[in-house]
Amino acid sequence: MMPMHRKPIFALALLVGAIAVVSGCTSAPAVDYSAFTACVKDAGVVEYGAYWCPNCARVKLTLGDAWNSLAYVECDPKCVDTGAGLPDYCKGFTSQTAQCLEMGVDKYPTWTKDRQILYVGTDLGEVARVSGCPLPD
Repeated sequence: MMPMHRKPIFALALLVGAIAVVSGCTSAPAVDYSAFTACVKDAGVVEYGAYWCPNCARVKLTLGDAWNSLAYVECDPKCVDTGAGLPDYCKGFTSQTAQCLEMGVDKYPTWTKDRQILYVGTDLGEVARVSGCPLPD
């Protein structure tokens, strides 16, 4: 059993350690992907996804603000304006469900070019390969 006078010190040490771990997990991307995402868009590659997709969120988190320059198609049918504006969870993207179904997109994220599915997944190295765009160092 730990003596009473050491419990606050132990608790403080645990708190400091937890803060250090959490702050290390929430840092912004250290790599600037803006040239990569601009190249991907210029190459005609489009990302199909859904607002609730954890793999899509992982790609977005990795790319940071550069993700906003990608061509993106929202596939969830709930992202429609019913007169009161888009639901907040759609993050400004209107559903293109018919386009997603026509393309045969049923997994996310799906990367396409010229109406052909190139790749399904989160590996940016593979997106770089199929788009012909180099990843930043």
